[in-house]
Amino acid sequence: MLKYPLKSHRKKISYPKESSKLAEFIGAMIGDGGINSDWQVVISLGAKTDMEYGDYIEGLIFELFGLSARKRIRKKYNTLNLVISSINLVDFLISKGLVKGNKIEQKVDLPDWIWKKRSYQKFCMRGLMDTDGGVYEHLHKIRGKTYCNRGMCFTSASPLLIDSVYKILENFKFSPKITDKHHRIYLYKKEEVDRYFSEIGTSNFKHQTRYNNLRTTEIIRRGA
Repeated sequence: MLKYPLKSHRKKISYPKESSKLAEFIGAMIGDGGINSDWQVVISLGAKTDMEYGDYIEGLIFELFGLSARKRIRKKYNTLNLVISSINLVDFLISKGLVKGNKIEQKVDLPDWIWKKRSYQKFCMRGLMDTDGGVYEHLHKIRGKTYCNRGMCFTSASPLLIDSVYKILENFKFSPKITDKHHRIYLYKKEEVDRYFSEIGTSNFKHQTRYNNLRTTEIIRRGA
């Protein structure tokens, strides 16, 4: 029995050293990526909201591995899939700590090497938040008066990953809160959200636009 399909996917690739860019890609893979076979890697994004981010990840894949991703839009599910067929890439990503198959069943967590450097943590956090996180408007009441704040949220069904994201945010002096049965992490303070975008940053145009719009809305309300 053949282990791989007849069509060869044992193509040559570049093997990048551990770096901030590789850490960001690993974060994005843990968030919205998957390895479901011996020869294929797929990253699933929103077809309407993540086209620019898809272009960014496509460029990152080529820069890191010298491979071109194929774009597949599934209109029925509103998804943009970036597909990379390469046995060597699958083998490499597994060697760097990713898992093949169901990430939650295998208790996905950050690879050990991410903890070696602060910069790796920073960019892995960026990749994670850019895929499984977002910025939102947080409404709360104090003494009967309603206030609007911008907040951030990261979501995962992996408790281990939630704990690791919490640890990274603490390492960068943020004040994360874990809620929803250990499935979500929130940043509630707008000052910390501002600092997140300043220090950690985002490569996802959708998140940057949302953040800019919320800041603009706050300035307009303040001046009203």
